[in-house]
Amino acid sequence: MQKQFLTANKRARGLGSAHSGSHHWLSQRISAVALVFLSLWFVLSLARTARWEFPDFMVFWGHPFNMILAQLTMLTALYHAVLGLQIVAEDYIHHHGWRFFWLLLIKFIAVLLASLWVYGGIFLTSWMVNGL
Repeated sequence: MQKQFLTANKRARGLGSAHSGSHHWLSQRISAVALVFLSLWFVLSLARTARWEFPDFMVFWGHPFNMILAQLTMLTALYHAVLGLQIVAEDYIHHHGWRFFWLLLIKFIAVLLASLWVYGGIFLTSWMVNGL
């Protein structure tokens, strides 16, 4: 039989543990470690191509390998930001309606930005491959 570590008030209101804190914490740490390496590659690539002529710049960033790494960098950064903003909203917005609104807005903006970023990458890569 498991012991319940809830106060009588929390048991009555049904406000026990959500059992998702460790997954959220681990996801944030993994995305942070991935961002260290991806951001390093991204910044070095931008520094390397900063003085290139436009056609050479587009060929470099239109290459599928470079575009995939750029996509991973931006999507990982966006995911990491959403995790952080979700924690801020859950911890500091106490009104349930406003918390729900802000969490929904954060997720909506994240999906919108991710969709635009992926569409732009696919468009650039297909433009470079097909020469449109």
